[in-house]
Amino acid sequence: MSLGAGIFLASIVLGTVALFIAKDRWPWVRLALGSLGAIVVIVSAAYFWGWPSTRARVQQELLGIRIGEAQADLKFRKGRATPISGSLWRYEKNEGAAAPVMVTFTNEIVSSVYYDPPSGFSDSVGIDGIRSESAFEDVVARFGEPTEMRPADPEGYVRHYYFDAYHVFFVLSENTVRSYGIFDPTAPRPAIAIEYVESLDGKRYEVVSPIGATTQAMQEAVAEAKRQIGLTDGRTPMADAARHRPDEEE
Repeated sequence: MSLGAGIFLASIVLGTVALFIAKDRWPWVRLALGSLGAIVVIVSAAYFWGWPSTRARVQQELLGIRIGEAQADLKFRKGRATPISGSLWRYEKNEGAAAPVMVTFTNEIVSSVYYDPPSGFSDSVGIDGIRSESAFEDVVARFGEPTEMRPADPEGYVRHYYFDAYHVFFVLSENTVRSYGIFDPTAPRPAIAIEYVESLDGKRYEVVSPIGATTQAMQEAVAEAKRQIGLTDGRTPMADAARHRPDEEE
């Protein structure tokens, strides 16, 4: 408890005691006591539970796409998407987003929405105040301890953190958020996969598969990344099945 909160609560208690002692002298004290009691209850609830506007909330929608929406309804409402597979779509343009949005389906129902803003981009989307470049400590302060952590790469540089109670997950590296999304905790957990490839000049690159991609798609993405790196001397464009990031600055 902070010093200011302690002084405020102590004042309420002392005021209540003083009015109780004086209740036989002044008739209006009964009304004041009733009002003060209501204030004490409201303030106490707000203190222990947090004001509604500052508490974390269960997230059901991200960038206009809702968990639980039927695939056919999403197609009708948002229009054409780029199908990566039958259970994975990519929407190239979304209002307020600087990168495509990935959507996974379970039994033709939206089960996750994933957003990966460009590296270094000043993110304005976010989930309940958490954005790309937010610190892990800020995520925990907002949503509490994660339900589960899963590595995203074989070397342990990138991790997924899932918060089932709030239907949110975050992908972090170097203790900061790099991407995030919402999900249905009763469906398979959304996850990216990362492999590292090396160019002819010795530079390492990440090959990042989208959520829901198959093992075969990842293998194809790695093969394509190697081909592109060899042809372009380390400069790789965005591929349909994966995104490439340099593992270190040139």
